[in-house]
Order: sequence, then structure tokens, then C-alpha cells
Amino acid sequence: MRVWFARCWKRLWSWSSPEKGRAVLEVLPGKDVESQPKSEEAVEVQAPAFELFQGPWELGGHPSCADPDTVRTELSRELYALCDRRSNPADREFIERLIRVVGTEKLDFPPFPDVARRLDRLLSRPDPSMFQVVKLVEQDPALLRRVWLQASSVNFSMPPSGLHHAIARIGFDALWRIGMTVCLHSAVFRVRGYQEEADHARVHGIVAAELGAWISGDKRGELYLAGLLHDVGKLLVYRAASVREAKDRPAPELVHRLAAQFHPAIGLLAVHAWQLADTVAGGVGFHHAPELAPEEAQSVAETLWLADVATHTAEQARLGRECGGLAAIESVESLSVAPAALIEKAHSLLVQHDESRAAAEG
Repeated sequence: MRVWFARCWKRLWSWSSPEKGRAVLEVLPGKDVESQPKSEEAVEVQAPAFELFQGPWELGGHPSCADPDTVRTELSRELYALCDRRSNPADREFIERLIRVVGTEKLDFPPFPDVARRLDRLLSRPDPSMFQVVKLVEQDPALLRRVWLQASSVNFSMPPSGLHHAIARIGFDALWRIGMTVCLHSAVFRVRGYQEEADHARVHGIVAAELGAWISGDKRGELYLAGLLHDVGKLLVYRAASVREAKDRPAPELVHRLAAQFHPAIGLLAVHAWQLADTVAGGVGFHHAPELAPEEAQSVAETLWLADVATHTAEQARLGRECGGLAAIESVESLSVAPAALIEKAHSLLVQHDESRAAAEG
């Protein structure tokens, strides 16, 4: 086991290149005298390759149930109580804005993209018409651009000869996944003051969705949608915190704390606002506590938890941090894939996203 863990650690180390630091280790009392340095002074030792960092999946909460009306009521009650305890006017106004948003059934979200719904219906047919698929993709410039980019990636030696060729090249499964990500490219993901966090939530969702599909072997469906949207609740928090004037800005630590704590509950409400499946809502709401998910959403929530942990672990490894993700995944019984392979797959998906983004910007 130690040899296997060392190999996994070495693989994690290869994903990042933090500078090797030096740390001061003080002599601890009560240890074997022979094992201690002769001097009472602190001595320098080589620091670990990674700094320890708490796993982000351990910071997220979960709703008390899957019923959106109950979740909305309880969430509003918690936010009101929190607002009463804040003395800073900017903090209070931020929480009040968030209360107004979660208090409505639509959550001030744009409708789930019509092109995504139509593409889902079309590709759900036993034998979709390529002519109809091409015609639908042509109607949405953003979707058309993303399809063309993927079909022109470095995986292919020559660009496609046309849209029909591009769709045939990537396949209907990949086309469906591209279509579902349309919801993550709307204006709701442009947030003044928190754009970096919003962009991270979007990329994290895409990678977790791809990883969940890889774990399950289901290339499209409710699990993929739940992965895409599992952090969408954070966007509502960031939007509520977004203001023009510096004097009106809430404390960043409060914003990040509420985003971490309440995004599963808010995400569950967002999925219901978009009128998506209850299984998707359950996976989003309970991806930090899959054992509490409704029975019909348990499998989605469990797989999404694995994908979330592996994605966070790969992200933190790129920053030179060790967050305990490998040990967390190892604790899962009857896992169908090797824990190290799961994290390695998450890393490769992040690299693919970096390459795609660079190609799009270039």
C-alpha cells in the first residue's frame, strides 16, 4: 500500500511545479533524545512538495430535503438570521439581495437555453436526422462555433470540410454535451468583481461533468447535466455580491463563505427553476452529502461526489497543494475505477480545457 501511495503521490507531484521550499521544524518535547538534534535551536529541513489544503468538498453544505419549497423557506430563514447578526450595512444589503433572489421561483435566471432543449429532444430519437441536426446547430452561432472548434482540434490532422463533416467527426454524444454547456456561456456567468470565481465554477462544472460521464460510462444524460450545474448556486451568490461602488461591497470572506455553504441548496432551486429532472436537482443539491440524497438521485449524487473530489484534487495539485482527495476517494468501497486513475483523468480533462481555451483565444 505504501509503495502504491508513493506512486500516486509522485504522479500528483508531476502535475505541478511548485518551487521547492525550506521550512523550519522546531524540536518537539517528549521525543526520543537520540532522535533529536543536539542543539535546542530550530533546524531547517526540506519542506513537503505540497502545502496542505483543506478539501473544498468538505466546506460545502446541503439542503435538508429535496423539496424546493421547503428548501427555499429554510434557506431564507437562515439568511435572515445571518443578516440580523451583521453590523456592516454593505454585508446586510448583500444578504438582503440574496434573500430576494432565492425567495422567487425563477431566481432571476435566464431560461434554460432553448437550443439545448431542442438538441436534447432531437438526439433522443432512435435515429436522428443529420439534416435536422445540422440545421439546428446552424441556428445558434455560439453552438456552431464550439462545434467547429472541437472538430478542428489538435486531435485531427485536417479541419472539417463543412458542418456536416464536423458533426460526424465529433459524434452525436459530444455534440449533445457541447449543447448542454450552452447554459454555462450565458450572461449569468459574467459577474463584476467575481469573474475569476465565476469562470472557475464554469470550468469546474464542465470538467466534473466529463469526469462523471467517464466514471459511469454514460456519455450523455442526467449525470452529465448535474455535473455541469453542481456549482451554479455560487453564481447567484456572486451576482448578489456584485456592486459598482467600493463602499457598497460586502466582505469577500462573507461572500465566499456563503457561496461554499449554500451553493448546493441554491443550485437545487436553480435546477427546479429551469424545470430539469428531479434526479438532476437531487444530484446538484446533495453532491457534498450523497448519502442524504433522495433514493432516485443517490447514484447521481454519489458519482458526482467522486467527480467533484477528483476535480478539486487535480486543481489543487496544479497549485502545489495536497488536499487529501486521494485518501477520500480511496475510502469509497466498490469503486469501479482506481483512485489514482480517476484523479489523473481529471487532470487530463483540465489540460484539454486549457488547450481548447488557448485555441479559441488564438
